[in-house]
Amino acid sequence: ICTVLLLDDNKQELVIKATQAKSKAYLTKPNLNIGQSVAGRAVKENQVIIISDVRECEEYRYADIAAEEGLASLACVPLKVKNKVLGVLNCYTEKPRMFPPEEIATLEALANQAAIAIEHAKLMVRSAILQEMHHRLKNNLQQIASLLRLQLHYSKYNSVEEAVNDSLGRISAMAAVHELLSRDDLDLVSVKKVAASILHHTQQGFIPPGKTIRTSVSGEDVMLPLKEATSVALVLNELIQNAVKHGFASIDNGEVSVTVETTDGLLEITVQNDGAPLPDDFSPVTSQNMGLRIVDTLVRDSLNGRFTLENKDRITATVAFPRPM
Repeated sequence: ICTVLLLDDNKQELVIKATQAKSKAYLTKPNLNIGQSVAGRAVKENQVIIISDVRECEEYRYADIAAEEGLASLACVPLKVKNKVLGVLNCYTEKPRMFPPEEIATLEALANQAAIAIEHAKLMVRSAILQEMHHRLKNNLQQIASLLRLQLHYSKYNSVEEAVNDSLGRISAMAAVHELLSRDDLDLVSVKKVAASILHHTQQGFIPPGKTIRTSVSGEDVMLPLKEATSVALVLNELIQNAVKHGFASIDNGEVSVTVETTDGLLEITVQNDGAPLPDDFSPVTSQNMGLRIVDTLVRDSLNGRFTLENKDRITATVAFPRPM
């Protein structure tokens, strides 16, 4: 059996990345710390280690698994590039034997070639990640600039603090999406988690002392790509903060809820509150409210959907758009 273990630089552990072994016991062996067992020592000392029979070697940590797999002799060869050790190549035989110098030289040459290929692959991945990060950062900065231009053009604030708080809320909504992306290590973001994050931020920063406004998120846990998730985050930020600012301006107790549903290929996100009702002649299309202008623009242009705001049993804002495949 041949096995490649690579070094996790952050945890300083050796992790199995490729092997011919089929048994679950072998595949689920715990990671090794540097200096631990034969492979860990080979990394620490940066040298080839030969064990004639791992089943009888006290240093070898998993002799019981080796016995079950029928493994005997081991040649443990560091994978290194310019004296930097990336991991080890373990080569086992089923019968005890010595590895002659020519075999060890061949294994070292193979390990060196593998290490170079692994290092090149890592560099390519890092380059691709860096390019993607630059692309996302550029898009986010452009979106922030567009929002600030809208504020300058349409909004009339009573103070600089009010204008800055509005901008901070929108930037925080975008940051919530990227925080969830980095936490989940995915390119998809949960709509419910985005909504929960924005509700929490609103509770912490926008609800004055003396008011009790409960919040909740319910429905399906729909996942969205980055572009759509960022637009949804901005939409939710505007609708939730609009509900708090205007629905509860003169009311001290109430609730804001977010519901996520899919119907006939459409994703519907509903934000409801039981605050003060809208005027009978209210229309989000003709409203001078800056937040609602942003919502309408994002829903139409970025999400290719529709936005409605109406008095029902509660004030109900609904965003519906085709669910990305």
